[in-house]
Amino acid sequence: MINNRPVILIVDDIPRNIQIIGNILKECDYVIEFATNGKDALDWLNTKRFDLVLLDVMMPEMDGFEVCEKIIHSDLGYKPEIIFITAKTETESIVKGLEQGAVDYIVKPFHKKELLARIRIHLTIIQQRHELQQANIFKSKLLSVIGHDLKDPIGSLKNYTDVFLEMHPELDISIKEFMQEASGIAENAVVLLENLLSWARSKTGTIKSIPKVTNINNIVSDSISLLTNLAKKKGIYFSLGIAENTMVYCDAELISAVLRNLISNAIKFSYPDGIVKISARKKFVSDKEILIVTVEDQGVGIKKENIQKLFGKEIHFTTYGTKNEKGSGLGLKICKEFVEISGGEIWVESKENKGTAISFTLPLKS
Repeated sequence: MINNRPVILIVDDIPRNIQIIGNILKECDYVIEFATNGKDALDWLNTKRFDLVLLDVMMPEMDGFEVCEKIIHSDLGYKPEIIFITAKTETESIVKGLEQGAVDYIVKPFHKKELLARIRIHLTIIQQRHELQQANIFKSKLLSVIGHDLKDPIGSLKNYTDVFLEMHPELDISIKEFMQEASGIAENAVVLLENLLSWARSKTGTIKSIPKVTNINNIVSDSISLLTNLAKKKGIYFSLGIAENTMVYCDAELISAVLRNLISNAIKFSYPDGIVKISARKKFVSDKEILIVTVEDQGVGIKKENIQKLFGKEIHFTTYGTKNEKGSGLGLKICKEFVEISGGEIWVESKENKGTAISFTLPLKS
């Protein structure tokens, strides 16, 4: 749109028809151009950006269907909306036009009010789509700021605190505990930001899965190493039950986020000095071999009526851990979305005061 004025191209081989439509549209604040054949229409579209094309079907040399097909498959860098205006009333002709990419079909002779109403509707949709695109661009920029300008400094603060503690073992115990608590707060903030970023990206459709064959043990080891300090604070031990060189077909980054959330939750809901078990087993389902990965704790467990709330889209269900650790309620929702993007399923088995096991599947081959 030029200065928010819709730009419309009228294409008809009969000048009188162009004049009639043009006179109707002059009542509105539209920028109007015209072409009397398909070639001139395509030339216009290559030199100027149009919002809407009012296209006659029955034209010599190149009919409206052919023009429409060329527009839809062109490399203009944008796609104008196309409305066919024609005397053809056969259902087959109408369906053909819509299947080729037109958004509407107006039969001659048309009523002035009908023409204007349909044009306004489609221009409103175009404007709303443009506003949505701009909003998504803003969201992407905001996510970038959060991801780099906010997450990195908080992560650096945690690292500096940990390094300082290692370099000064002579510190008073009360100072050590204070700085360890500060490090834990920073670590939780980083995890929260990562979850918020992942959740926001999943909602804006900017997360893409790029799967390849990888060793699940490497992903598990990397996830555990990121949570070692969190586990040490509660005296949590890890038990691994995954065969060496167990290969899966997945996006390692997405599955790392899944395991990081599941292991973090297992630590959170485990009692001090507990054990978190991470295991995997192969299974054939419908003649396809998959891997079932399970993260299991021996903690507080989940009430039966609350299990179904864990993956709910509307409810942000969360509870405090055994050391009053807080959560955002986003972790398991992110896990579900990432597992499903990876072509798997996720489920929960739990008993109160006995622990929780969360399992998910991954394909072994592409």
